[in-house]
Amino acid sequence: VSSPIIFDEFTQPIRLATSLPPAGTLVKVAGWGRLHVEMHTSPENQYATMMTKISPAECREFYSDRALNGEVCVGSYDGTGSCRGDSGGPLIYHDLLIGISSWGPKQCGYGQPDVFTSVPEYLDWIQRTVQY
Repeated sequence: VSSPIIFDEFTQPIRLATSLPPAGTLVKVAGWGRLHVEMHTSPENQYATMMTKISPAECREFYSDRALNGEVCVGSYDGTGSCRGDSGGPLIYHDLLIGISSWGPKQCGYGQPDVFTSVPEYLDWIQRTVQY
């Protein structure tokens, strides 16, 4: 980081997870992305929703053509989830960062899981690379 990070109501430090919670666990997804696929601009406020961590096997049922190594899948049954503009946003379990928004279905929250990069999978690299 070339300049100091200024903490405020939208920017706060978070601890990095060393392991993932089990499938079925509720986790929080937050971001500044679109609220639905038809929306052409991002909202002025950050939004968050609770989703369920799903197993790699269940995720492969939707994305059989992807390896999914080093990734975490989450889903919801109410049409909520990540959308365009949320990439890079957090996946949080309690006060731990467990994932970083990566990709998902084209139709934002319509029955297919959202996929996050697993923080525990890349923790060694993160700690070697990020200077804080």
